[in-house]
Amino acid sequence: MRTKKQGEFLLTLPAGRNYMYNASKQGYLFFSENFALKDTFNAPPFRLDILLKPIVRDTAMLIAKKQPTTMP
Repeated sequence: MRTKKQGEFLLTLPAGRNYMYNASKQGYLFFSENFALKDTFNAPPFRLDILLKPIVRDTAMLIAKKQPTTMP
């Protein structure tokens, strides 16, 4: 199922090489990874799902970081 928040891509890569890919979207954390096909020949097709994590600005966490720590 595809929604406006999802993207789908079909890509054919030649075997015998290594690749690097990245995915980014405004409001989400950047994702990057290496994809090794250098030693792969005649492999069956496979699917790769990339789930981007939204950037969350938690005010409570920011306030807690500013509080001085007390030593017992």
